Amino acid sequence: MGLCPIPLYNISSILHFDFSFMISTGVGEFLKKQREIFDREYSNTSDESSGLFRFVRPYVNHLIADFVSKTLKDKSNVLDVGCGDGFILKHISNGISSATGIDLSQVAIVQARKLLGGDSRIRLHQSLFEDFSSDEQFDAILMLDVFEHFMDADFVLRKCRYLLRDNGILIISTPNRKRLTNVIKRLAKVVRGDATGIGLIESHFREYSLFEIKDVLNRYGFSIKRVEANTILDLKYMSEHLLNKGQFVRMMWSAGRVFPTLASNYNIVAEKR
Repeated sequence: MGLCPIPLYNISSILHFDFSFMISTGVGEFLKKQREIFDREYSNTSDESSGLFRFVRPYVNHLIADFVSKTLKDKSNVLDVGCGDGFILKHISNGISSATGIDLSQVAIVQARKLLGGDSRIRLHQSLFEDFSSDEQFDAILMLDVFEHFMDADFVLRKCRYLLRDNGILIISTPNRKRLTNVIKRLAKVVRGDATGIGLIESHFREYSLFEIKDVLNRYGFSIKRVEANTILDLKYMSEHLLNKGQFVRMMWSAGRVFPTLASNYNIVAEKR
């Protein structure tokens, strides 16, 4: 499929897209729900702090951060979309020249400011990516466990192309719609005689198979440079006893590479062309 160019009359909307008029609509409700979920996840009093968030996130963050730091060119200017508590930015800070982190959650931004300790090279903003604007272009844009939350992937990818320098890279970490966990869930429904589909995670708008995400990236002017499959089963369904063992989490992460089409997640590096 051919590249979808950005019409000149859309440049201003790509620099700034105001979602405020949607507050009273279903879209506004979805954004509100997303913000509440992320605020709760990053709150110290969150129920999410037990189970997945408490035991899995530290290990997975390190694995993703290692992938990112090995991919970035030295002294890059980086935009981290959905920067969360700033862990990734902290991990890569020695190799970058500057960075901007944005997140929908104010709770996450507060934590990121504490973690980053006032590093003057790193700017943090509470913002939707759709609302974010910048006068500079970036060497790399990170969307780590973020792409599945966007309601308008077409708009997002057009904006990424605009914000990236020539040959800049987009690094995406996103769940696989056809992951083994979903296959098991579907089979369980068939056995029970339940014809309903599998619901998405509450904060996800859409999930993609590897073919689908490669296709959409290609259509909007990105060349796939690297794909790494990881995790063969969703870790959140494991017992806390296992999740508290970093060696087990790393083993499960690596197992996804053996059966990539059934892996739970993909890390993808795509270059602007």
